[in-house]
Amino acid sequence: MPENTPENMPGRPAAHAAQPPRRVELPCGCCIPVPDPVAEAAERASFPEEGPWPRVERDPVVSRAAEKHIGDALFGPLQGVVHETRSWLVYVEIHLRGPLAGDDPRLVDLHTAGMSQRPMNHPENRRHGLPLHAELTMQFPEEWCAGESLLRAVGRPGRSWPVLWLRTLARIPHERRSFLDCGHVVVFPENAYEGCRFDGALITDVVIDEFSSVGAFVREDMAAVQLFQVIPLLPPETDYARRHCGNHLIEKLEAAGLGATVHVDRDPVV
Repeated sequence: MPENTPENMPGRPAAHAAQPPRRVELPCGCCIPVPDPVAEAAERASFPEEGPWPRVERDPVVSRAAEKHIGDALFGPLQGVVHETRSWLVYVEIHLRGPLAGDDPRLVDLHTAGMSQRPMNHPENRRHGLPLHAELTMQFPEEWCAGESLLRAVGRPGRSWPVLWLRTLARIPHERRSFLDCGHVVVFPENAYEGCRFDGALITDVVIDEFSSVGAFVREDMAAVQLFQVIPLLPPETDYARRHCGNHLIEKLEAAGLGATVHVDRDPVV
């Protein structure tokens, strides 16, 4: 696990809620497999510096935009940033946010800053002038941190998997010259991440309340960036998504009263 580097920059309290994901119209069959992370990491570690994946540095414009328009605008105070020691295609920081004052229940959030360093290859969005850049977020109850700050918690064995997932998801559109969108399900190898019961990631809107979701924000370089929520899925749910559709699974989650917050000990909804 790369070093956790805290940055003492407080967040600004703002609207924050754990609401059910909104159903979004999307064709079925949008399941994306992910390779085994151990074998993939070993392969990448053997790459020479010049390729095949281009090495990249942190982009301060991307980082500032994510901090301002995602973290400060939606979530609680910044508890730290997990940096990468070696990056390819995009430099993905994971920003860690503590609970907002008055949160009930008290929630912590992780969001990427770097997935939007490159545009996704999204033909429909390009055709209609919609955002080609994206960032991701995940949300946990504060109890998941076991009495520690989120920065310390994600450095513990069995609790680093959300950081690893977000980094993997952030690179999928760029490695595959494709895109992620609402209703997509990314399938991880089962039991590949220590302490993780989940093997699928459902991509949805970030919902503020029952009437609205978070739209795109515009960076100082005028690039529009969409924020997506990542909802981990248990194996029966991932299998259901393979056979049906991510949108159908959103309906099941809504019917079970589950919002975007990740409850690691919950039961499957199918």
